[in-house]
Amino acid sequence: MNPMDWKKRIAVYLGFTAFTFMGILMLTTDDFSSRYPSWLMYPCAVFGIIFFGGGGLIFAYQDIRSNLLHMNHVDFSDSGLSINGDMIAWSKIKGFDLYKNSGVNIILVMTKHPEQDIEEEESWLKRKAMLFSLKTSGAVYSFSTMLMKGSPEEILLYCEEKLREHKSSIKG
Repeated sequence: MNPMDWKKRIAVYLGFTAFTFMGILMLTTDDFSSRYPSWLMYPCAVFGIIFFGGGGLIFAYQDIRSNLLHMNHVDFSDSGLSINGDMIAWSKIKGFDLYKNSGVNIILVMTKHPEQDIEEEESWLKRKAMLFSLKTSGAVYSFSTMLMKGSPEEILLYCEEKLREHKSSIKG
């Protein structure tokens, strides 16, 4: 399964480009024909360029890098589930859940011992992020379904199917 959908990727890139272009246009226009004063328009333009232009560049860099290295954002292998290169063994995974919040759909990876997973992490920053994720969503690991092929429910079913396959191969 190639989880990334090119149509959704192109839409995201077009969105980044549109907001960045509008920020540049706002900076280069001297006469604003709007009801907002120019002292407010310039900071909005700069923030738009920084966040959407910079965010778009970071997104593009990660996308190109993962394509060149033949990495997937989410990869199912015989040893476990890989999320951005972090491998989670099938024996550690208890299940999956779909978390919906303000139009964002996230697949939560429920592990058997989340506190132990946090303690095993070497990076203190990642440990803090994992602890925050555990407190807010109940899971340490998660991934977004925004750029993946299929509906969030189909992706959840696929994850559960893969987990069942590997649980039955461990038992048998």
